[in-house]
Amino acid sequence: MDHSNYAIDEMISAKSIAARVEALAKEITANYNDADKLVVVGLLRGSFVFIADLVRELKMPVEVDFLEVSSYGDAICWFAEGVLCIHCRPCS
Repeated sequence: MDHSNYAIDEMISAKSIAARVEALAKEITANYNDADKLVVVGLLRGSFVFIADLVRELKMPVEVDFLEVSSYGDAICWFAEGVLCIHCRPCS
């Protein structure tokens, strides 16, 4: 597919995002500096790049894991290693 005709408007600059991620990492490091390690859990797929940028900036031991969510009709399934599936009904 040819995307050359599409224009993308920049809403927030890459520099501003990087600065905010760095500031957030400093805040997290300060708040959890006495922890043995920090477990960071991201929601696939959209958080992958953000989580990668964030954990690179953290100044502490980090373990990273991801959850995958799929919706099937009225049920939402959460998949994680060691967890089969948790079914939830949407709030009405």
